[in-house]
Amino acid sequence: MGNLEEILKDSKEKETEVTASNVLPAGDYITTIKKTELFETKKSVDGSHLAIKIVFEVIEGKFKGHRLYLNLNIKNPSFKAQEIAVKTIHNISKACNILNIKDSKELINKVLVCSVVVETDDYRGQGAKKNEIKGFKQYEPIPY
Repeated sequence: MGNLEEILKDSKEKETEVTASNVLPAGDYITTIKKTELFETKKSVDGSHLAIKIVFEVIEGKFKGHRLYLNLNIKNPSFKAQEIAVKTIHNISKACNILNIKDSKELINKVLVCSVVVETDDYRGQGAKKNEIKGFKQYEPIPY
């Protein structure tokens, strides 16, 4: 007979290691958008630098409740930064089945799949890891 107690204990320890570092393993996660917030960045002078913060929450699986954060520079002197933000918002909207988004509040409680990778967090240093969202897909529940 196999000893499930040891196997389950090892599995539980590995799960704790991943969540303790607050970094999800790379993969696709079913999420909902919990919050969107427009804010002026630290470099902003009279609204010259605006960003949007989008908070996603995993809603299924063993990482249910884990949050992912995305900041996008929607108004910035860098054309490239703005271009990335517009493209990303378009991709999120498309994954949420919103064709012509007018307000970020339209995204609240929408369900979508986030493709997540693990990257080195140069800001924190010392080999710290962080999650980055690299893509968005429409959530398609599997029929029973």
